[in-house]
Amino acid sequence: MDEYLDTEQLLTIQNEIYKKIQLNEDKLRFIKDKSSSLIEKWQELLQVILPIQMDVIKAYNLGDNQSGLSKFNAEYTRCSPESVALSELNKEKWLFIFDKTFGGIEFKEISLQEAQKLIEEIAQEMTSETFLTQIDRVIISLKPEASLIEKRRAVLTILIPLHISVMGRHGFNGEVGYIQAQRAIMDYYHDPQIAQRAAHAQSVVFRRAQLIQ
Repeated sequence: MDEYLDTEQLLTIQNEIYKKIQLNEDKLRFIKDKSSSLIEKWQELLQVILPIQMDVIKAYNLGDNQSGLSKFNAEYTRCSPESVALSELNKEKWLFIFDKTFGGIEFKEISLQEAQKLIEEIAQEMTSETFLTQIDRVIISLKPEASLIEKRRAVLTILIPLHISVMGRHGFNGEVGYIQAQRAIMDYYHDPQIAQRAAHAQSVVFRRAQLIQ
């Protein structure tokens, strides 16, 4: 991607992704109704939304791989603090996903400062050498020809427990607490500090997992 995407292009892409996810509501509800663990549900959710995202961004010359998704997310991070429409659309998309996939979870509100502290702690642990060494072990255990989705699913097996551990220190306990914390943070996706720290931590992990260069 040699040129930046403007806000209108990002809105168009997000709208297309959101509409295609809505068309797959039955698949999200199917995941919700299963008696699977949180990790297993997230793994199945990835198999629904990642192909949709990659299919949409491919039409905008971003590629159809994790690097393309990372480029799109970087552009979102750059533009969302100044675009209420973009921030609200992204929040609406994730609220839909969470409601249809997990649903029925009581909402626990937190302040911006609490959300910033939570994301900072998660980012620090995600980028620690201790955790990155775990990433190495997970990726080495996969076949050399492992797909993007297979790698992302494998990373979730250690990433979600890390999140649950940190979130528990902030009053969000267990799998239900994980969903509550993720929902609470949605209200602050537009905050530059939160967006940048989360994006940086994800980038570090994805590079270590050989998902991006």
